[in-house]
Amino acid sequence: MMKILAQAPSYRADLDLAAVAADGTFAAYATVWWDEVNRYIIFEPVGTHPEHRRLGLASAVMAEGLRRGAALGAERAYVGSGAGRPSNVLYESLGFTEVWDYERWDAPADS
Repeated sequence: MMKILAQAPSYRADLDLAAVAADGTFAAYATVWWDEVNRYIIFEPVGTHPEHRRLGLASAVMAEGLRRGAALGAERAYVGSGAGRPSNVLYESLGFTEVWDYERWDAPADS
């Protein structure tokens, strides 16, 4: 985790979750951000190495994050995605539902 992010009030190292492959590499991971005041967690980022996809690892990591969030007292959980993304199938399988659709706007850094 970048040093500056680790200083954020909602960051907790015990909510950095990973599934580790037999060779010791990270197969899937998620960072869970805990908002104690508003009583919710946010998953950001969530990822699975291409060689380990479709094995249920991201599901397991996120399920553990949901358990830890509930133990902290979280009343809601959020994850960001875009319309039509393959990851949405995972999120729906864990009980997430679409709240809003959005557009992202990009510009070159030197504009």
